[in-house]
Amino acid sequence: MSTGLLEPGDAHERFVGYLLRLSRPVASSIAPGFIAGLIAGGVGSRIAMRVMAVTSSASVQGIKTDFEATVGEITPDGTLFLLLAGCVIGILGGLIFLAVRRWLPGEGWLRGLLFGGLLLAVFGRLIIDPENRDFVFLDPAALAIGMFGGIFMGYGLLFMILHEWIGPRIIAARTGSWAPSALTIVLFIPLLLTGILAIFLVASVLVGFAINHTQTFMNLWSTRSVEIAGYVVLISFSTFGLVQLAEAIVEML
Repeated sequence: MSTGLLEPGDAHERFVGYLLRLSRPVASSIAPGFIAGLIAGGVGSRIAMRVMAVTSSASVQGIKTDFEATVGEITPDGTLFLLLAGCVIGILGGLIFLAVRRWLPGEGWLRGLLFGGLLLAVFGRLIIDPENRDFVFLDPAALAIGMFGGIFMGYGLLFMILHEWIGPRIIAARTGSWAPSALTIVLFIPLLLTGILAIFLVASVLVGFAINHTQTFMNLWSTRSVEIAGYVVLISFSTFGLVQLAEAIVEML
């Protein structure tokens, strides 16, 4: 008798079946993540950089930023970099949502804002960095902080809207359809090209496969203890991140 969630069969068939099952929730998260990242991260950061170029002094015009954009210019290379970076980060955001959705309360726009706030708390310090030279010569600093912080919130809100629209359609794809798997593979290509993330993704798939075929782990995952532990981890990371972000903002202002 099988102790996992998949039908009995040899290891190859079970693994393929697992990948097909996994592709639906994964695709339902990374597809809206890709689109939201493109719009909020890529286009949003392009707009933010343009606004900051207009409000900054003439002495910084033409300087290359850490985001590969040229202050005062809209260059194809800089724009392409921002759009691609937004897409990749958006896909990662979709994977993060897939991992933490159990602990995100609410629904619709409220849940989207909570998700965006979580991302800002945990990862905001990586972008809003006093040592980032972009925030040294772009002025005013408060506007830059607000715009780039708003990108996180905008991503979370847009992601949730798209997720609630696209997600059910992907999940409801006919049984045996390879469309979710194909979509997952295509959207994973940018991550796989990064090398380190490729190793992480492969390891995650293999660990997930092992867990899904071990009843003990499945029983443990559904317990109240794991749920409480998840809240503790999220709150701890968020609190630590918010403190770091607040210190950075105070230093920059």
